[in-house]
Amino acid sequence: MRGLIYRFFFSRNARNEKFSQLLLPPETTPVELVFEIIAIIAPEDDDHNPPEYIQYVPASEREAISTLAAASLVSRAWNAICRRYMFGRVCVSTKNPSARLSFVHFEAPHLSEYIRKLHLWWNKDSCTAAEWFPECFCRLRNLRQLDISGVSGGNLNLSTAPAPLATGIVTMLACPCLRKLVLCEFMFAKDASDLLSILPATLEELSLVDIKTIDDNDAPMKKPSTLRLEALRTLELTDICHPMLRFNDFIECPKLKCFIAGWTRDEVWEMPPWVPLSFSELKLDAELGGNIPVLDPSIQPAVVTITLGGSNPYLSLFNWVKDCLNCFHSPNLIRVLTINVINDRELATLSDAMELYPHESEYEVLSQFLEPFCSDGCLKTITLKILKELNSTDVDLPADRARELAKLKNGFAALFRLNVLDVYFEGCGDGTTIRLKLP
Repeated sequence: MRGLIYRFFFSRNARNEKFSQLLLPPETTPVELVFEIIAIIAPEDDDHNPPEYIQYVPASEREAISTLAAASLVSRAWNAICRRYMFGRVCVSTKNPSARLSFVHFEAPHLSEYIRKLHLWWNKDSCTAAEWFPECFCRLRNLRQLDISGVSGGNLNLSTAPAPLATGIVTMLACPCLRKLVLCEFMFAKDASDLLSILPATLEELSLVDIKTIDDNDAPMKKPSTLRLEALRTLELTDICHPMLRFNDFIECPKLKCFIAGWTRDEVWEMPPWVPLSFSELKLDAELGGNIPVLDPSIQPAVVTITLGGSNPYLSLFNWVKDCLNCFHSPNLIRVLTINVINDRELATLSDAMELYPHESEYEVLSQFLEPFCSDGCLKTITLKILKELNSTDVDLPADRARELAKLKNGFAALFRLNVLDVYFEGCGDGTTIRLKLP
C-alpha cells in the first residue's frame, strides 16, 4: 500500500523535486494520503540513538529532513504536517547543542509546540549548558517524552549541576503533557527525596537506569517519602545501585502493567518490596553468568521477555534462559514469551565465524524445554530473536541460508508443528550477514 502511494504521487527524479511533480494538485489531495506520504518520508523514530548521533547525523536522516523541508513548501496543510516530523523529536547535547534546537529558540520559537520528544545527552567532561536552555525548555509545553542520559561515565547530580542545565531539566519535568521519562546515569540522595520531588504525577512510563547514591556519608538517612503515581503503567529499574531497591514504601503505582528489570553480573536481583506484583508483563535484561532473579510466588505475568547477552556458546545462553523460566512459580501461565539472545563473541577466525550460528542440537534443547508449556500450559506465542553485532575486526561470514533454515526447522520441529514459534536471526555490521525469519 505504501509503495503504491509513493509511486502514484512521486516521479523518479531527485527527492527535493518530487513535490513539484505531484499528479494531483495539493489542494485536492486527501489529507489522509498526505499523512501517509509524509510518514513514508519521515526518519525512523528511534529512542536509542547513540550520543554521537548529535554530531554525526546519519545520511538517511539528513536526506529525510531535507525532503520534509521541501515537502513543507507544497502547501500550508503539508507544512503543518511536515513540522510534526521535522521537530517532533530533538536530540541535544550539553557539549554541542543541536542546530534544530538552536533554530527553534532563536529563529522560530513558535515551532516549540511541535516538539514531543527530547533526548538530552549530559556530558560531564565538557558541560557547556547554554544559558538559554531554561527559556527554551520552558516553551516545550507539549513535551510528552524526556530522555536524559550521560555520555562520559559520570552520573548527574542535579544539586551540583550547572544552573542552566538543572533549571532547564526541572522546567521540562513540569510540562503538563509529560508521559514518559528516562533518567540514565543520575545520582540521588540516600532517601531519594530529591528524585521524588521532580517526578510529575502525569507519568505513564518511568525508566531509571544506572542510578547511584550521592556520596555523603555525613548525611543522616531519613525515612523515605512516598509518592503516588496513579497513571504509571510501565516501570523500569536497570543497574540500580541505590537503597531505593530495599525501601518498603517508595513509589505507589497501583495500576502498573509492565515491569522491566535489568542487572549486572555481580548483582543479586530481588523484587523491590514497593513494586506491586499484579503486573501482567515482565521484562528481564541480564548478562550470562548473572544471578537468576528471585521472584515472588505472586508474580504471574502473562507476557514475559528475557533479554540475555554473552560471548559463551549458545547452549550456555539457552540453559540460562531455561533456569530463568524455572524461577517462575507458575511458568505454565505464561501466554506470550519473547527471548532475545545477543551474541557478543568476537569472530577472529573462520572457525569462530561458524559458531555465530547455533547448532541444531542447541535449538533442540530449547525446543524440548518449551514444548510442554505449549501443549500442557497456556503458552501460545514464542518469539526467538538472535542478534550478532559484527565488528570491523570480524572475519567475513559465510552465510548459507538454506543450511541455517534447515537447522531451525529441524531443531524446533515440535514448536513449528504447534504453530507457536517465530524465529528471527540477524547478523549486522561490516561483514557478510544473514537474516532469517521463520515461519
